[in-house]
Amino acid sequence: MIGSRRALARSGAHASGLALALAALLAFSPVVLAGELSRTIDDELAKLGKEAKVSAIVRSITTGETLYSKDAHEPTTPASTMKLATTAAALELLGADFEHETGVYARGSLSKEGTLKGDLVVRGSGDPSISRRFQVEEAPLLGDWAEELAKKVKVIEGDVVADDRAFERAGFHPDWNEAEAQDWYAAEVSALNLNDNCLDVTVEPAGGTVRATAKPETRSIALDVTATLTPQKKEHRVACARDAEGKTIHVSGRIWQKASPFEAKVAVRSPALLFANVLSERLASAGVQVKGKARLVAESEPKTTGTPLLVRRSPLLRTLAVCNKRSQNLYAECLLKTLGKEKGEAGSWEAGSKVVSRFLRDLGVAGSELTIRDGSGLSREDRLSASALATILESVVKGPRGVTFLETLSVAGQDGTLEKRLGDLPSGAVFRGKTGTMKGVSSLAGVLELEHGARGERELIAVAVVINGTRGAALARRAQDETIRATVRDRSTSRAASLPESKR
Repeated sequence: MIGSRRALARSGAHASGLALALAALLAFSPVVLAGELSRTIDDELAKLGKEAKVSAIVRSITTGETLYSKDAHEPTTPASTMKLATTAAALELLGADFEHETGVYARGSLSKEGTLKGDLVVRGSGDPSISRRFQVEEAPLLGDWAEELAKKVKVIEGDVVADDRAFERAGFHPDWNEAEAQDWYAAEVSALNLNDNCLDVTVEPAGGTVRATAKPETRSIALDVTATLTPQKKEHRVACARDAEGKTIHVSGRIWQKASPFEAKVAVRSPALLFANVLSERLASAGVQVKGKARLVAESEPKTTGTPLLVRRSPLLRTLAVCNKRSQNLYAECLLKTLGKEKGEAGSWEAGSKVVSRFLRDLGVAGSELTIRDGSGLSREDRLSASALATILESVVKGPRGVTFLETLSVAGQDGTLEKRLGDLPSGAVFRGKTGTMKGVSSLAGVLELEHGARGERELIAVAVVINGTRGAALARRAQDETIRATVRDRSTSRAASLPESKR
């Protein structure tokens, strides 16, 4: 996994130019060759077949011109481009300085000697980023938390309690596919999240047998290894699957005896309980005696208050970058429920969806062009039109946080989900965007930045191409990428045609 700090660093080289483009939004009037551009894009989309339903738009943010449109106001299943709506709402409504806070509290009396007559409570607010993803050194996750707590607490006579009440406890959306419940991209959502709510299981041949290890290290989830070695590479098959209760992960199959270590990410049941279990185990390793058990808070228990023994805060911008560059669904769902808690009625999918829907309508998106069911786009009941996506991008880009938002997106040919796409754009053309892919759906939306002529005038163009009923992801991606390339060619030609002959 790639940390957002490295991804942002790679895109930082473009930040100054982007800032100039946003500051200027130059009102030049190039000659528009819209007919040729439309024919080119139409020809590419026609290759998708009659079954494909397309909603697409290319609109200059700088000039206000619509350069291409095809059923732009038709609501379609957006897949992960839904994250643009969620992250834009989070940035605008929560603010760039927002932080998720996780605190550890002593509930009961704590003596000077460090004996806690009561429970140790860890209270979450929906931070998705307490994860190996951000570890600088390879060390047991939450080990640093335990070391710090061990300076104040020596004995816990009660339990280690996970207070996850900031969010509804339902962690798996009713629209999601139960068959995908163990996959990392459908991990349960909680107010207390650990390691993207997955156990990273490494399987490898070792000493004539198969060895499996898991991180974060924990005794609360057992590994049952029945996989065997095989000398035949063609027989190499490995499966990691959790049981119904989520207490055991079964490792089965045939492992080629010369195979490199293989890592599988298995989504866990009850992430908050995993958090409590791992923290309890780390405390024991740090020399703290825990007499009780790790457990979830009961609804009837009093609200966790007081001065925390430990506080961890995570910046919103880090969460936005992982959400948009890496397309991490858990991060988007935590943002949606956070919006529900902070700006709506509750930390729930329903409340968060209402907040994002209201945000989009306030931007001018028609209610008929949107249906918000979750924050990531994993729900097949989500709907957004290409025009809605373009409006989101245009509205945020024109606002005071435009540079900040665009830097959370993947840069074509450089990082994130666009790292291997559009790497052939000419100098002076940069595309930042969000992809979306699920069975039968492929989408792309983002902002194309162009530099025109010797004077370096900059133009920003919103592009959104949502395709439902695809016959193959590769064909859909080609149509989307060709839309970007055709727009670059068209605007470069248009700008050259608008310059006086002496300046060409």
